[in-house]
Amino acid sequence: MMTEATNGWLEMREPVDARSRSRRMAEEFIDQSQQCELIVDLACGTGSNYRYLNSFTQRNRSWLALDNDPIALDIAKLKLQSQLIRFEQLDLSSDFSRVPYGPTTAIAASAFLDIASEAWLSRFASHCRQSQLLIAMTVAGQPIWEPTDDCDEAIRKCIESYQHADHGFGSALGSKASSFLAQQLRHHNCQVEVVASDWNLDSRDTPLLETMVNGIACRASLFSPAMDVTPWQQRRSEQVRRGELRLTLPHCDLLSKPASKISAWRFVDV
Repeated sequence: MMTEATNGWLEMREPVDARSRSRRMAEEFIDQSQQCELIVDLACGTGSNYRYLNSFTQRNRSWLALDNDPIALDIAKLKLQSQLIRFEQLDLSSDFSRVPYGPTTAIAASAFLDIASEAWLSRFASHCRQSQLLIAMTVAGQPIWEPTDDCDEAIRKCIESYQHADHGFGSALGSKASSFLAQQLRHHNCQVEVVASDWNLDSRDTPLLETMVNGIACRASLFSPAMDVTPWQQRRSEQVRRGELRLTLPHCDLLSKPASKISAWRFVDV
């Protein structure tokens, strides 16, 4: 359920996502969906993915924003206030069949895929194989800190365990989610492209860096209670305050074109 802290986190990460994700893929996705009747935003949160993608739209589009959190949906409604978008509460982990799909539906999501399991992603690929897909900002690796610290490797192992935990969709694939989904979509003859969209955080991102340090320390404590993460947390926090800490967090964006659309384009090209 959305809390004040969660909402604050989403607000902090939105501009970083916007500068990190693939603008080319976003423009291509919007261009490809010109003839679609609907764009579906999965796990929409407070609407950041809609705000980003809608900035590339040259004409009015109908959107359906789906999320299981009623508070997040209420915030999105207040922030977006558009007659072109409707909102629906939906638990994607158990009621995925209600997600619209097909050649006239485009599907987008952001910062969501890495919490999904292999079984869920297999169903997702089958369900959405005829739709154009843009799945942005999926975690694709472990944090890379500069400068390094002797405790980084122990922290990394804890975070990797957290990424593969069950977040409501079964055991998550974490950083392997995008590559697995790409493989599944290719089995359905989709044309898939995956590009890096890493976060590169530095002194301009002090509030987000501080939140990342504290959040990672908290998660590491949960997965390894015997490890004292306080010294690492204190060192990193001091580096943030001095403007010395840099963090790269690997992400990637995935764009998929259905087989039917590829065939149509090839016919036109000939």
